[in-house]
Amino acid sequence: MKSPGSIWGAPIPVLTNRKYLSILDKRCALESSKSSNINSGTKPLTARKNSNDISQDSPKENTGSSNQKIVILDNVKLSKELTNSKNLKSAINKVKPAIKLKQVYPLAAGGIALHCADSESQDSALGAWPKCPLNWESEPKPHKVRNQQPLQSIIIRSVNTKYTEQDLLSHIQTRHPSAVDVHRLQNKSAKAPFPIIKVTLGREEATQILARQSLVLFGKKHPCQTCHSIKVIRCYRCQRFGHTASTCVYTEQCVNCSGNHSHHCTLPPRCFNCDGEHKADSKYCPTFLTLKNRLEIRKIVSSPRPDLSRD
Repeated sequence: MKSPGSIWGAPIPVLTNRKYLSILDKRCALESSKSSNINSGTKPLTARKNSNDISQDSPKENTGSSNQKIVILDNVKLSKELTNSKNLKSAINKVKPAIKLKQVYPLAAGGIALHCADSESQDSALGAWPKCPLNWESEPKPHKVRNQQPLQSIIIRSVNTKYTEQDLLSHIQTRHPSAVDVHRLQNKSAKAPFPIIKVTLGREEATQILARQSLVLFGKKHPCQTCHSIKVIRCYRCQRFGHTASTCVYTEQCVNCSGNHSHHCTLPPRCFNCDGEHKADSKYCPTFLTLKNRLEIRKIVSSPRPDLSRD
């Protein structure tokens, strides 16, 4: 088996492959065009996995049932080693051995999602968290997944980089109480923030803002637009990203355990791409989320901005 944390049989830095990103950008644009022809409405972006939109991307977890014992740890930044689900689960078990976890994974926009096995574990996860040995940069904020009105994300441009995400969220909530999250896009190559933010709020208020194509922040009007979903291509044969089974030249890998077979597998799950304790098709795979987040930023930054000259 290849080394953990790699795709296409190579280290994760291959995510920057320009040719592949260009191909996916074109495919995303085509999918978006087809969607707009079928439905005049716009489809909200559900890729960002934060504490409030997990339910949108996983309908089974949006039932509001008490059986869904999910705890979100916000205000957390993880070291590179702990972005691996297996290492993260092991570290959490050392900090709080009383918590029985079905699944644990880092969220693309920051934070951790804990799927607890029982109510006692959920109660323990909602309690206070020690600083070591996970080396939190600040005190984690545990909470349950918020079941509320349907959420939608919108893109707001030309936002001064001097404003923090918390400043922006507090300001937006004064006029739009349904706002639950603000995420500023980061230019990793330049190691600097973009003047672009993604705001997640109630669908009704999002629709009203999009109808105006602008939002006033700190006395200035900013252009805004809909987030469009991104589709990441994964081969059903070898489980790698970037191509389909019809063009695959690699050895067949099990989607469940990453073994060299295709039959029904009952072995413990093991991801081929990140070596985590989940199937290769998991929507919470760190490698999948990293790639999807990069493609989202690429698409948002390159998309044309709304014209406010008519207002």
